[in-house]
Amino acid sequence: MSFPLSMPTSSSSRSAGASALLGAMLLGVLLLVAGCGTGGAEKIPGVTDIEVGVDSTGIVAALQDTTLAGTDPRGATLKRIKRRDTLVAVTGYNPVSYFLYRGQPMGYEYELLQELARHLGVELKVKIMEDRAEMFDVIQSGEADVLAYRLAVTQRRAQKVMFTDPLHATRQVLVQKMPDDYDSTRADRVPEATAASDSLLQYPFELVTQDDTVHVIENSPYQQRLKNLGEEMGGEIDVVQVDSEVPRQKLIERVAQGDIDYTVANETIAELNRAYYGDIAIRPVLSVNQQIAWALRDDKAWELVNVINAWLASEKESDTFRQIYDKYFTDRKGFAERRREVNIKGQTEQLTKYDDLVKTALDSSRLGWDWRLLMAQMWQESKFDPRAKSWAGAQGLMQIMPNTAAQYVDGSVFDPEDNIEGAVDYLEHLENYWKDKIKNPKQRRRFILASYNVGFGHLEDARRLTEKYGGNKNKWEDVSKWLLRKSMEKYYTDEVVKYGYARGEEPVAYVRHITERFEQYENLVAA
Repeated sequence: MSFPLSMPTSSSSRSAGASALLGAMLLGVLLLVAGCGTGGAEKIPGVTDIEVGVDSTGIVAALQDTTLAGTDPRGATLKRIKRRDTLVAVTGYNPVSYFLYRGQPMGYEYELLQELARHLGVELKVKIMEDRAEMFDVIQSGEADVLAYRLAVTQRRAQKVMFTDPLHATRQVLVQKMPDDYDSTRADRVPEATAASDSLLQYPFELVTQDDTVHVIENSPYQQRLKNLGEEMGGEIDVVQVDSEVPRQKLIERVAQGDIDYTVANETIAELNRAYYGDIAIRPVLSVNQQIAWALRDDKAWELVNVINAWLASEKESDTFRQIYDKYFTDRKGFAERRREVNIKGQTEQLTKYDDLVKTALDSSRLGWDWRLLMAQMWQESKFDPRAKSWAGAQGLMQIMPNTAAQYVDGSVFDPEDNIEGAVDYLEHLENYWKDKIKNPKQRRRFILASYNVGFGHLEDARRLTEKYGGNKNKWEDVSKWLLRKSMEKYYTDEVVKYGYARGEEPVAYVRHITERFEQYENLVAA
């Protein structure tokens, strides 16, 4: 097994020689460790032993900074991910890659990214963008770590970014509208010898011999393929280039509605949309199979791409990978249902049927919250189920405990309006408790959310521990660390602690999940 070592950073020949000698010595030590250990440790292709934790001598841990994730710029992306404890991914909003469905983020890329983040042991943050050119820009600038958006691997793109191993393969196909007299209740294939089939293009060369236009996204692989196809056929295809911010699903919709003649799409996506529209034809095939992959920054992500490829090789053999693929590419009925509810423009006006109740309750309070933040909390509490009950007795949309309900709910805890109004009144009580203690509104919201989950007594304990051990008691990032420690006897028995033991990981995760979901709602739900 080979081990990548850091290149010398000094221009001094003496330093370079010393580094080379040290590198050789380290290589020998690592090879000895790998060969003389217990022999039972699993080797992951493309990942050093340091990454998988093989170290029978303790030497490897001490040498960690000599890996690519240390000083070599080719490992800078992985090092940055580990340092910030977050994988930042960019993708697009559509009914396949990433979307909101009944308040819950979903999508093929989103679920795979979650699996990758778990594999890396970090959190996941997703950036949503419309323009593919801008997506590539944020990858090349280092603002995001991975571009996960069903990218066809092309030579032109490979000059800008580095691709992972393929997730799957697909072909480019022409999407055209069925004739007006087509019976959509019949089989989805039009017999060859019918009037309907005569009105459909059957072969690629017909694109050169007819006068209709093909709409495709500008600077896309589809545009390049049509250009090459025209040259191959000895003619020119009439192509209309569409702004890259236009969702590709929108072009299929325009074909189905008869607004444009043709567009080009990946076969898997076209098949899904046929399940929704019913009256579009997917023919002819315009390309051989093309690999679909994710993209990374080409000069600083070599180690990360090795880690991702090793993970992909293992993931593709798992039931989880197949289930995720089937959910988004094979289940056409499920796609049709999602497509009816998901706004492909990337932002929806309505999140749930409770939106207006939340807005009204907040408008009449002094809480001052964005309504989408309360919706994010509601999803965390009940997943928008007004009949939800917890093992501890919490009830309704906002999971209000009986004692709290007795004080703040005027009516039934299972009535959405009564439950929401009661929760807002209780949150306003928590706001009044914290407003003189935590001046920063953003910080104060985190303390309010944590108090809603675990009570402000445990929060005050954590603040006292934070202050005692030199932290900032008014900063959630500091206090949350000590809240986590309240499950340890050394700290819940500390003299400054008044409320004893607490499972601090629950409120800390509660605040994190609501904050992340709120950010998603801000991007995807109109204010």
